[in-house]
Amino acid sequence: MSDLFIYQLIIVFFAVASAFFSSIETAIMSSRRISIETLSKKGNSNAIRSLNILDNLEDAIGMVLIGNNISNIAATAFLTYVVTKVYSYNDTQLLLITVIQTMFILLFCEIGPKIISKGNSESFLMFFSLPVVFLMKFFKPLIRIALFFSETITGIFKIKQGEVSPIK
Repeated sequence: MSDLFIYQLIIVFFAVASAFFSSIETAIMSSRRISIETLSKKGNSNAIRSLNILDNLEDAIGMVLIGNNISNIAATAFLTYVVTKVYSYNDTQLLLITVIQTMFILLFCEIGPKIISKGNSESFLMFFSLPVVFLMKFFKPLIRIALFFSETITGIFKIKQGEVSPIK
């Protein structure tokens, strides 16, 4: 297997991961809790895990943001490496690739997956509840650091959660 093929597989992997994280974000935010609770009471294990995800919303959203950023940055880095090293693209060609990649990520890794997920939020969340719970645990240390950083910033700027500040 050539290095180019491996890099292409890595780029596709991270693009798919980005689409996954984007769709999960919408599924988490759009799911009707009552529908999942009904299935949970009937013993549906996917619904039980999904309720756990909804009960830990900060961790779930933190996992999505971290995972999506890692995926997008990695896909971009590998694509940039490939087009500069393998194809020896110049600055103008690299700019064109950047524009094309940005449009691709927006359409196929952000907007498209969110539209698909929005229409089937509960089913989508329940279907992917096992990997989501795993990723929440895997990213837990990074989520804690991000939440600490967020709390520090809100403390420094004296921002109170849920409070609307007047424009000064």
